[in-house]
Amino acid sequence: MRLQNRGRRRWHTDYINAILERDLKEIARIHRKNAMRELVNILAAWSGKFMDISAIGSGLSIQRPTIESYINALEALYLVERVYPWTKTDYSRVGK
Repeated sequence: MRLQNRGRRRWHTDYINAILERDLKEIARIHRKNAMRELVNILAAWSGKFMDISAIGSGLSIQRPTIESYINALEALYLVERVYPWTKTDYSRVGK
């Protein structure tokens, strides 16, 4: 069965909501559920870019340790996966 765009979007939204409401309670103590939903949206928008946790935290008004624990919980649920660079890039050298 192939879902059209609207059905696919609704399925993904329902899937994320079910995981955040049901499974997240078992692995983490989340005090601000709306902030967790916003974090999922922000991380989806930041996919493929360098993740600046401080910038994400300031946008959500959440401290860095809390953001780290939220991201770790999302990793445990397999909603987020951090991809580390192959090598450390020396940006000053690359600019020359």
